[in-house]
Amino acid sequence: MALRELFRAKPRRFLTPQDAQRKLEAQSETNAATLDKLALVGVSPEDSFRVEYYFYTDTVQKAKALASDLGRLGYESEYRPSTSREGLTLVTGWTTPMPLSYPVIEGWTRHMVQLGLKYDCEFDGWGYDS
Repeated sequence: MALRELFRAKPRRFLTPQDAQRKLEAQSETNAATLDKLALVGVSPEDSFRVEYYFYTDTVQKAKALASDLGRLGYESEYRPSTSREGLTLVTGWTTPMPLSYPVIEGWTRHMVQLGLKYDCEFDGWGYDS
């Protein structure tokens, strides 16, 4: 590869649009299963909880930008080296309380996947604070 081609090359993406779409499809299945399990322990779709979220990416700069944008949504957010996925940076935090209904969680998940794609970060799922 010629030197000028090296400088023209686009930076390598951590997450492709195709990866994000697959993640969204998988997360939709997980959302339904998680909400079904929560219903079995008495969590109603009208009940509101803070949701913990997880993203991974390959640079601190991407993680910092995503965490900043999540903060503008009113979410608590932090980033740090991942202890479970070597060489990656974890972005995690808590949302404001929201109903744990399928339409709300599904719309929120779609937004998180799209936000992750914007910053080249993989949305890896959520949990809730009881």
